[in-house]
Amino acid sequence: MGGSIAPTDDADDDPVSSALTVLYVEDEAPLRGLVEFWLEDAGYRVLLAADGVAGLALVRAERPDLVITDAMMPNLSGDELVEIMKSDPDLQGIPIVMATAAASPFRVDRMLERGCHAVLAKPLDEESFLAAAAAALASTG
Repeated sequence: MGGSIAPTDDADDDPVSSALTVLYVEDEAPLRGLVEFWLEDAGYRVLLAADGVAGLALVRAERPDLVITDAMMPNLSGDELVEIMKSDPDLQGIPIVMATAAASPFRVDRMLERGCHAVLAKPLDEESFLAAAAAALASTG
């Protein structure tokens, strides 16, 4: 997986209950399906949301170990999702990785300053994606 943290805490436990949970928020269904495959194949429990509103509801209900979100989405953008999560004491400890097609140096710096652990440029590749997820999870544990 490229990171120092394993997606499961103990191989003897039920894999579904011991897997770290990753929420992926993305409005493009084909990309959502591809990333779901990558994360599940790496051993994570995966939650999916098609926009920031649904993503925020899942964050509040499920308290995932990591949120990976697209930047530009309808209803509630990834930027707004990050802002809400980082201003909520109950959610601010959850690491966030932003994925964006507009990864200019200015935008990347701004997202990191707002509390994202990493910013990934689209198109995504599996190795970098999973490494960023592992690194964000490792930074909190």
